[in-house]
Amino acid sequence: MLYISSCYIKKKKISELLANTYINNIKNLEITAGTDYDINLNKHLREYSSNKKIKFRFHNYFPPPKKHFYLNLASKNQAIRNLSIKNAKRIIDISSQYN
Repeated sequence: MLYISSCYIKKKKISELLANTYINNIKNLEITAGTDYDINLNKHLREYSSNKKIKFRFHNYFPPPKKHFYLNLASKNQAIRNLSIKNAKRIIDISSQYN
């Protein structure tokens, strides 16, 4: 199955990214780095997943945190490593909601 990368669509707001995906009849979307933090992320994803039948794959630096940082799971800097692990856990939780 072919997925279009969100990097190709180049929208900062997840709501605009998903609307553009739908308008262009894209049914499979890989969402990666490049979007801004959105407190309503799950609401937007649920809407487009259930109502519009778009399938998602999440990759790399998504979902974006409120405060950006350089993702590095192997960092010697404890703060960066902890933020990286926290972000990885968030993507696992969100991914499990969308298969």
